[in-house]
Amino acid sequence: MRLLPADRSGRPLFIGTRVRVCAIPNLTGMSPDTIKETTAVFRFAVGRYFIVTGFDELGYASLDITIPLGKNRGLHTIWIEPWLLKKSNRQPFKQTR
Repeated sequence: MRLLPADRSGRPLFIGTRVRVCAIPNLTGMSPDTIKETTAVFRFAVGRYFIVTGFDELGYASLDITIPLGKNRGLHTIWIEPWLLKKSNRQPFKQTR
């Protein structure tokens, strides 16, 4: 079953949409070591804004997250359920030449 690309308020999400991560998903079923690292990345992401970079075949949204400092610093890609995201009210940035 594919998830609908809509945020927690039902507003549609597209690639390039600016969203805020509202919660950490349920990570049961993962190994304990993986849960520890994944939880740290999601904790960093909660409350911050990111750009949707894609959707997988199940409808999960892809977000690229850069953690600047600490043990988990670096670039991370997370796949998250759309209902854990909130679409930003800010207008998208339009590039000009």
